[in-house]
Amino acid sequence: MDWQGWKCTVEERIFESPIMQILNPVRNRITVAQKMGWDKILQVVSNSKLSITPTSERYGGPPAEAGAYGIPYVTDDRPTMFGMFTDRLCASSMQERLAIYDRLMDEHTFYRQSGDSYRKFIQTHHTYDAFIRNLFRILSERGIS
Repeated sequence: MDWQGWKCTVEERIFESPIMQILNPVRNRITVAQKMGWDKILQVVSNSKLSITPTSERYGGPPAEAGAYGIPYVTDDRPTMFGMFTDRLCASSMQERLAIYDRLMDEHTFYRQSGDSYRKFIQTHHTYDAFIRNLFRILSERGIS
């Protein structure tokens, strides 16, 4: 990342951010994925317990992949790709977000119910099959079949 003038690795730069410094006590359990193909990213996600993003402006990427594998994803209370998802886990502060992560790790039933809700939401709204169903619904509503 010399062209950025960082004088450090991407992982070091990530952990310099104030949000990630909160997670320093568990840094050895965090994987920073770089230069991975899509198949490898999905393999990593499929073997993960949680997927977190230090920024709250995510509309795709980690939240969608996590949800597809039934991994709960905590967002903030601003609009996200889960906007119409009434069961989404959201927090207005990092402390609230960390409390939800603790609950997910401590309560298996809560984790499982949340993960199943995310999986169902992604399957219903954010898959190719969902796109085709919606396209056919729109075409039918407009008298094009």
